Parts: sequence; C-alpha cells; structure tokens
Amino acid sequence: MFVFSGDDEVLITSPPINTEAQQGAEVKFTCYVSVPEHLKAENLRVKWKHNGHYIHASDAAKEAKDETEQLGQYMAKGSERFQTEGVNKYLAMDRGQIFYINNVEANDGGTYTCIVHVGHLTVGLSSAKLVVIGECCVLSFFIDLSLVFFLFQIWN
Repeated sequence: MFVFSGDDEVLITSPPINTEAQQGAEVKFTCYVSVPEHLKAENLRVKWKHNGHYIHASDAAKEAKDETEQLGQYMAKGSERFQTEGVNKYLAMDRGQIFYINNVEANDGGTYTCIVHVGHLTVGLSSAKLVVIGECCVLSFFIDLSLVFFLFQIWN
C-alpha cells in the first residue's frame, strides 16, 4: 500500500504492475484507491499518462484542445471510451481505477502512470511499464534484410 497525502490517508491499495503483452492483446492496469469518508469518494478521479502524456480526452485538453473535441464524444458517466482511428483503443472504468488498452501495438509500450485526484487535489501517483512483444521483432528483421540487400546492390 502507498500513502500519499499525510493525515488524509488516501491509499493506492492496488497500484499498476509491470506487464508484458503480445501484440494484439488486451492489457488491463489497475490503480485502486481507498479514500477516507471525509474526502468523499465520489470526488475521486484516476487519470492516466503514457510516457508522460495524458491519455484521456478531458486531460489532454490541457495539452491539445482539438483532441478533446474529437475524443470527448466517446465519454460516458462512470466509464470512458477513447477512440483512435475508428477503434475504441482505451477504456477507463470505476472512476479510472481500471484502465484497458485494446489491440496492443508496439508503440503502446512504455510507462503508464495513474494520477489520483480527489476533487481538485492531486494526492498520489504510481507507475508501471508495459513491454509489447511479438511481431515488431520480425518486422525489424525484414527491414534489416532489405537494407542489407539494398546495400549489396549498390556496391555491385
């Protein structure tokens, strides 16, 4: 358990954990939080970042307003869906404490951080790494072979 806010005792009881996933798989991160009664759990929101950038449309507004307008239509009370290129890529449930990544790709790898907010206060954070394994290595192998073949033709 992690204690972040001193006397208020907001706890991340189940932080995200480092995960490996095959390309095309679904990944689930959790960031369960215990909030004392006097802080009102209904004010709890867990936001997510990937490699330092907000994932959710409402948070991304601080970084890019256009993206918010495009993605905001996929948000629903209690759960949030975020669409990329016509596909529901991300799903956040239970006030953001459960976070899914659908159809994992190589560029989904990296560090995921949950940021815990109660009202307007940021009271904690925790991070985990996602390593994507699979077809990326085969693709780079073929790219390397084509480069070798190209260089061979130039020298001959």
